[in-house]
Amino acid sequence: MGKQNFFDDFSEATQIKIDLLRNYLYEWLPVFIHSPQFFEEIHIYDTFCGPGKTKNGKLGSPFVIMEAVLNYTSEKTPPIKIFFSDAKKEHIENLTSSKELHKIKNKNEIVISCKDFSTAFEDAQPSLRSKRIATFMFIDQFGVINLTKEIFLQLCNSPCTDWMAFCSSSTLRRFREHENFKDVPKPENFGALKDSHREVTEAYRLALGTKDYYLLPFSIKQGKNINGIIFGSGHVLGADKFIKVCWKEDTFAGQANYHFDNMEASNKQCSLLTPTKLTLYEEELKSLIQYKTIKTNQDIYEHSLQAGILPKKVSKMIKKFVTTGILEKTVLISYDAIYKKKNITPLLLTKKKIQL
Repeated sequence: MGKQNFFDDFSEATQIKIDLLRNYLYEWLPVFIHSPQFFEEIHIYDTFCGPGKTKNGKLGSPFVIMEAVLNYTSEKTPPIKIFFSDAKKEHIENLTSSKELHKIKNKNEIVISCKDFSTAFEDAQPSLRSKRIATFMFIDQFGVINLTKEIFLQLCNSPCTDWMAFCSSSTLRRFREHENFKDVPKPENFGALKDSHREVTEAYRLALGTKDYYLLPFSIKQGKNINGIIFGSGHVLGADKFIKVCWKEDTFAGQANYHFDNMEASNKQCSLLTPTKLTLYEEELKSLIQYKTIKTNQDIYEHSLQAGILPKKVSKMIKKFVTTGILEKTVLISYDAIYKKKNITPLLLTKKKIQL
């Protein structure tokens, strides 16, 4: 799972990755399990699976995946297939020999193989290309070289695939011009250290061109390094679920295990006068509404997801806009209201003059 002595214990950074994976699977699986009319199978790939657990028994990604699947497996669910792969033979041997593995194999198909990432990704193509298979791929690479522009674009063009990839953004920042990273999207220039992972994610976003797609970062500080998770989904509900998971991990801003304005400060230590992600987004949203760039509750919902803002936080902003005389009435900001109930509502602005 990482370059530190993985088999002894997890670092805080590794544990955050595991928590994000676990919490997202518990959000993601029910969506497809309850939609058997649309999906014939559910496929989950862990392409750097490791041995499964640490020496002191902490569960790694394979057992987190199996735990989540076992929790939702029933006779009514679509068939769930899990694919574990790793380039190291000893990892595969350790995982294959675990007693816990056989409990879940009795109810679900598990394929375990010793192969490098490029081979595993090529073998996953039938799943990635299918419109009838709900696919999730976890790419816990040790650096950045595996998530090339070509691999990235294939993931983003997969019709029913959500994915999470670890990215060592500090490595890319430090060795940006190295030959090994020539195929990896990267910023032309890096800014502040705290923004490293967001800047790398934005470089991937630019590689998409104008494609409508959700690409969301979660930054992880470990020592002097800023790395993180990049999440991708072509569907609003996938983005909604991941943002919910991020805000569970970081209740202050849903974006990192540190505060962006002061990496040494805790949430409680931050000055009340310091602009936050929420206050900055509120000002941006107010301007977009006043200048009619955003015209409906659906526009607000989709824009807020791209910004990584929790829908219930946006709902509070809308209520504030009503009380301050910007909007005539509130509107619903949620997936269920907009996409299930088709409650798409135009925004009614007051006649109050725009304050420049």
